[in-house]
Amino acid sequence: MGPMVRSFDWSQTSIGPRESWSIALKAHVSMMLALPTAAIIFWGEEQVQIYNDGFLVIMGPRHPHHLGSTLRECWPEAYSRVDPWMKRVTQNGEVVIFERSLFTLTRHGFTEECYFSFTFSPLKNDEGNIEGLLEIVTEETESILFERRVDMLRKIYPSANAMSNTIQHFMDVISSNLHDIRFACIFLTPGPVTQLALAGHLGVGEQIKDGFGFTELMRCVREVFSTNIGHEINNVQNLMPHAPLGPWPELTQEAILLPIRYNDSTPTKGVVIFGISPQLPFNQKYRAFLEDAARAFASALEHDEQRRRFTQEEFRTLADNAQDCITRFDRKGRYVYANPFYTKLLQLPAEAIIGKTVIEMNRSPTNHEWGSKIQEVFDSGELKRFDHKTVDGRWLDMQIIPELHGDEIETVLSIARDVTERKLLEAELRAAIDVRDEFLLIASHELKTPVTTIKLQIQTLLRFLKQSEGTVDVVKLIQFGNKIDDYVRRLTALIDDLLEVSRICAGKLSLNFNETDLSSLLDEAIDRAIPMLHMAGITVDKKIERPVMARVDKLRMEQVISNLLSNVEKYAPGQPIEIQLQSQLDKVTLSVQDLGPGIPSHYLEQIFDRFERVSADMTRTDGLGMGLYIARQIINAHGGKIWAESGVGRGSCFMIEIPIAHERLQ
Repeated sequence: MGPMVRSFDWSQTSIGPRESWSIALKAHVSMMLALPTAAIIFWGEEQVQIYNDGFLVIMGPRHPHHLGSTLRECWPEAYSRVDPWMKRVTQNGEVVIFERSLFTLTRHGFTEECYFSFTFSPLKNDEGNIEGLLEIVTEETESILFERRVDMLRKIYPSANAMSNTIQHFMDVISSNLHDIRFACIFLTPGPVTQLALAGHLGVGEQIKDGFGFTELMRCVREVFSTNIGHEINNVQNLMPHAPLGPWPELTQEAILLPIRYNDSTPTKGVVIFGISPQLPFNQKYRAFLEDAARAFASALEHDEQRRRFTQEEFRTLADNAQDCITRFDRKGRYVYANPFYTKLLQLPAEAIIGKTVIEMNRSPTNHEWGSKIQEVFDSGELKRFDHKTVDGRWLDMQIIPELHGDEIETVLSIARDVTERKLLEAELRAAIDVRDEFLLIASHELKTPVTTIKLQIQTLLRFLKQSEGTVDVVKLIQFGNKIDDYVRRLTALIDDLLEVSRICAGKLSLNFNETDLSSLLDEAIDRAIPMLHMAGITVDKKIERPVMARVDKLRMEQVISNLLSNVEKYAPGQPIEIQLQSQLDKVTLSVQDLGPGIPSHYLEQIFDRFERVSADMTRTDGLGMGLYIARQIINAHGGKIWAESGVGRGSCFMIEIPIAHERLQ
């Protein structure tokens, strides 16, 4: 967006040609364009907008003809909601934050359901008055859709109550998520295809049978049932006399027909029709969610049928061949049955299990919980469902179901399904969200510090110039300029690190390998860092073998060395350091040893994680915590390794090993 902003004819807007912009506006725009996140500036009374590359996905088809437009011109559908927020910023100087807010945008040719987190911050002009605002936007649509869809699938799969009507339960669950599923129709059959019949519906009534397109609809239903291949229809209004509205005013135009079956090896029980939201793009993720819902419903039907119809012999046939852990207990909590899958898991014959309690089998806390839940089901007569962690760290989705014999509960059935993989995925999602939140907090703080300092320095400089009355002290002017330049370089370095991590995470770290003398490269890197190290009271003892030749990316290796020396300057000021470089057969070893406070041994791996900034006293330090993470990724790309050796009170030694010629380059 930088070239486009610079070449745009701003004279046609109320903020005037770019050459006439104030120093403050130029600085604000430069900072905004460099941000890695979506950001937009609204400037002046007419709220003229200037945005960066990250904001293009939000602009959609509005770009590029709405560059330089006003808020009201570009966002008529959102103006009445957003303008009051902006006035709080421009009139009161507030910083306004809204998290995970629903916004409908027309950016892909239709009114789309979107969710965003917004931060509005005031921007001042050269006179120190608020003349505009900066809006930083994080789109949350994907995570919110994921969370609500996962929540819905959990409620469906499997059916939660032994006595519930599975079809009605399924419809009740869908009714809580009409944003994704506008309506639903279920067609089931106990036998031949010709017996397919409407068994349940939501959002449409029995009048669906009166629609002039019902015959065509049933033809599609039978085709999906016989082929087990989903089918999309685009003329819902022609198949139904009254297309459902749902939570949005737009009519539902599309639907998908899906077979009701758990997997390829299970029989098809029928066909379900889901109404597709006109406010969401029907992409692969959306379709996969609807397919998962159909599978979950098939599983719920299967579980319900099993509970209602199986005799003891049928139960044993099923349980003996099931890939779930199935056990049965009497009122004293003793095993009366354990299926082969469970006995194989315990590596014990059934005879060694029957007659014992779960606590007698293993006195772990998790088994105590299991035993307590079994007793609770006997006491309450209600099904219990919970997550159970085994002694080897695996997670099981547990159901304990009361079994009536006459009016008495004589036994309970326990069904355990391994959901370790699902738990790991959920943990990864939570960790990713935590990393994102921590990153935004750190980045906003670290970016704000130099910006605030630059702003204060400029304000001080302006006051100094006014007080000088035509006689300028050049020395002081240079001092102000140097301070501003230092913080601009710091801000640039922070943004460079953000972009570097973004490239690494996207798998776009590129290397240019050449035969390089590492001893000369190391000398040059140390020479550049000497002023910084001397200011921190650090002396350097070099033990460098010469020459040391290896195939490396010179610029990337300089970046690694610079990061290590910056770490020394930050964590071990006033102490000497020793830098060694030597070659050993087919590899090169580089070490940087300091006499600083050291690092706790249990943090020696963690310090190479993204955004990790822990010092020896276990306190957080300044910076984004990305230097060592970037260094490790670069060294890994060279086929080498980097690690730290340290302990509290005995300094730190960072070690690097790289092959002289990485095998994939030969």
